[in-house]
Amino acid sequence: MNLTWFKNKLPALLFVFVFFMDVVQTQILFYSPQKFFPSFLAKFCLLIFFLIVSFKENRRYLLLIGLLFLFFLIGQLTLSQFEIEALRMTGMFFNYTYIFILIFGFNRIVNTEEKIKNLQKAFLFVIGLVLVSMVIGSIFDINSFKTYYYRFGYKGILNKSSDASYFLMIVFIYIQTFKKQIARYKLFLATTFLCCVLVGTKAPWLFFLLAFSIGLWTKKLKINKKYFLASLVILPILIVLVYLLFKKIIDKTMLNFYKLYEDEGIWAVITSKRSTKFTELFAYYKNDWNFLNYLFGGKYGHILSFEYAFFDMLIMFGLIGFALYCALYYKIVIKSFSNFPKYLLYTMIFVAIVVGQFFINTNMALFLSVLVILQRKNHIGLS
Repeated sequence: MNLTWFKNKLPALLFVFVFFMDVVQTQILFYSPQKFFPSFLAKFCLLIFFLIVSFKENRRYLLLIGLLFLFFLIGQLTLSQFEIEALRMTGMFFNYTYIFILIFGFNRIVNTEEKIKNLQKAFLFVIGLVLVSMVIGSIFDINSFKTYYYRFGYKGILNKSSDASYFLMIVFIYIQTFKKQIARYKLFLATTFLCCVLVGTKAPWLFFLLAFSIGLWTKKLKINKKYFLASLVILPILIVLVYLLFKKIIDKTMLNFYKLYEDEGIWAVITSKRSTKFTELFAYYKNDWNFLNYLFGGKYGHILSFEYAFFDMLIMFGLIGFALYCALYYKIVIKSFSNFPKYLLYTMIFVAIVVGQFFINTNMALFLSVLVILQRKNHIGLS
């Protein structure tokens, strides 16, 4: 193994290594009571490495992230019922800002045509592996591949249901962005839609409905009439086949949803009870927060999140920190995309407002950061 080969493979190796450490951790925690966190160690090491290699050219952004951290500390320290647990929210702060460091780092080390090609191959390999694991999980009913214990759904080798939902959205954005470079585009797209049925979450379908509607309205999405009509026939057949194969567990799932509808209404069903949680948490913070908390935030460690992305950010950073975080996210993440995939990214962010668990999801930050780099480097003609 020579040094040039290693340098050319390094971005791809880092991406695959960190991803597989999360897979290993997920399976270990599912099958063993022992607490072992290789994923945390891998992500932490990657964070430090990327900070070192990208510090010089991103000092201004890192200074703003440091200012955001200062705002966060002010908010936490001024909570009326301050507790040491509140300072442990520092870990969540790094979850929020992890994607920025990943983009800085990958942008710094992905600097040749060979590296971008290797990273793209690794990205496709991992995507294929996850999609196949969802299908295999559904065929063999593998417990650790299930999205939920109590209802239908298979997330494959991913960690959580939110991981699976956002993963499928990111895959769709990737497919639409690079469809001219994908050898078996139609098969890839069909497998993605199949996995959207198998995963058992509502978020991907909300994303596709909005993306399709916006794409038609703005004429950004070009529809092949032949394939569109074929999909109108094939998709219902596919859904019926999945229902027949998993009738027992799907019927149980639908019964649970119906009971929830009777008890708490349709909005509780649509949001998976997030609406009830929102009402309770909103009342708590409204009664507890002081003026500084409204400006700089303040999240209690023992209290769950809203699971509505923007409200969780407001609790975390306050009005001032929220504005700064959104500005950073726009400059570092969104602005990297060209016009076509940008509307898909906005659609995914809109879904996150309802679903939550997006901006703090370090696993999806890894996928999205690689997508940003692939889109940016291809857009400027590096590959």
